[in-house]
Amino acid sequence: MNSKQMKTAAHATVKKHYLLFLAICLTAVMFNVEFGALPSTVKNFYFSTADGFQASFPAILLQMINGTSIGHFLLKGYIVSLTAAGSFQSGFWVGLVSYLIPFVQVLIFIFFLQVIRVILRRIFLEARMYDSVPLSHSLYLVSLKKWAHIAIALFEYSLRIFLWSLTIVGGFIKYYSYFCAQFILAENPSLTSKQAIDLSRKMMNGHKKEAFFLDLSLIGWYLLNCLTFQFAGIFYINAYITAVHTEFYVNLRTLAKEKQMEGSELLNDTYLFEKAEPALLATTYKSTKMDAMYIADTEAPLHGAKKFFAEGFSLWIGSYKQRKIYQGVVNLKDQLVKDQAALHGEQYPSRLNPLYTKENIHFDGNVTASRAYSFSSIVLLFLLGSFLAWLMQGAFLINATGAVIKFGVLFGPWMPMFGVIGILSLMLFTKARKNPVITFILTALLAGTVEFLTASFLAKNYDRRWWNYTNYYMNLDGKTCLQTMIAIGLICMLFFYILAPLFDQWLSRKNPKIVLIAALVLFAVFVVDAVLSYAAPNTAAGFSLFTTMTYII
Repeated sequence: MNSKQMKTAAHATVKKHYLLFLAICLTAVMFNVEFGALPSTVKNFYFSTADGFQASFPAILLQMINGTSIGHFLLKGYIVSLTAAGSFQSGFWVGLVSYLIPFVQVLIFIFFLQVIRVILRRIFLEARMYDSVPLSHSLYLVSLKKWAHIAIALFEYSLRIFLWSLTIVGGFIKYYSYFCAQFILAENPSLTSKQAIDLSRKMMNGHKKEAFFLDLSLIGWYLLNCLTFQFAGIFYINAYITAVHTEFYVNLRTLAKEKQMEGSELLNDTYLFEKAEPALLATTYKSTKMDAMYIADTEAPLHGAKKFFAEGFSLWIGSYKQRKIYQGVVNLKDQLVKDQAALHGEQYPSRLNPLYTKENIHFDGNVTASRAYSFSSIVLLFLLGSFLAWLMQGAFLINATGAVIKFGVLFGPWMPMFGVIGILSLMLFTKARKNPVITFILTALLAGTVEFLTASFLAKNYDRRWWNYTNYYMNLDGKTCLQTMIAIGLICMLFFYILAPLFDQWLSRKNPKIVLIAALVLFAVFVVDAVLSYAAPNTAAGFSLFTTMTYII
């Protein structure tokens, strides 16, 4: 396949899965793990142009010193640790927190952020072959119990790239030598970093120049991305270039298999690249008939208030036992839809994955967004969202004197505004959940409204601002802006479709009385903090759109 054919195939794939690619590439941008982070203003764009080339063109040295690299985090950890050493002079706990901040940031990078790179490539691999790619497939590493394994493998991969980048020329060469490694890990997440890199080196032997000229032929797209301040990248270029690179990997994989290259047997996810025979699919998914029969025998339609709250506001008001039966049927119905799509060759057949086990047969259904949450789950989700928002903001700031300053209005470890946005969106837009685009738009608008009202309330009552977006695109009196609305809306989508269902599924396996007690106790602590903070809020630090980890939230 020549470059023109690869580009044509890539364009067709992007066209077929445009909204899916837009969502996953935007996620990578918002978390600044690939494609570069969005600048706050056109003025600041020129300071982040290098970020825009970080994962799409071989500027490895720049990649290793910006906010997405392990080198950046190691360097930041070292600098902050030096600051912390001085902080011990003013207090043991201040110094301890100063040490913990970079440590926690590095852990978040290793075990969450960088894994998005492999997930992104897996989604692109599935999308080029199949008409349907469920959002739940982005959790395939969880269902295969390989998330931590991949996180460690990617850490080793990033460390190797970082060390090679110190030689400049070596980093440029190794960029192409390791080009296939992340795709290999996406196909076979059981491999170690060394196995993936060694195999990538063999596959790229004699093809590095070809890959370089392929990138060179895309330079017009890179320039267009710069001229449009990276917005063209968000809406098309990032997805298109990733799709082109995916086609290039598939082409090399085919050659490796044809030549029976040493190590090519590790590329064993056959049905990621070809459709399975109908007879094999029929045998593999024969349980779908039994699942359909179970649903017909067990399903009990809701009526009255239960139906109103469950289907209109994602809230369950019945007994725990009734909810367990109801949610189990809903999960199975969602799973059945996905299994039938796989049975008809429309979707990647997860059960034919070489790492598949019967334990995860209903994994996709268990993370369905169609849920009726209990009161306990709603309360805990609110507190979880508030805590994660606080943590993702950086939690603490170390100032020039080495002092640790806590973020947020409250004194506790939470930012309730984000929890409110998440829970309100979760409940109010229940009926729109089947349409992710509408859900995103409504959530972004709600986020902007809540943020503006919260900022107005704080300014009126305390005559000060905890955040100011005056220099950001399309801001409203500096209290909210388009960028935060998009960012919060996107993170809420992850909350609705992935985090909340996973968390609720985990809670459903616990004793409901203990869960209720835990929810009430934690909420009581939050209320006490809110009351005390109302009288004397934390004014040490608010939060900024770009934090020390370059998150956007």
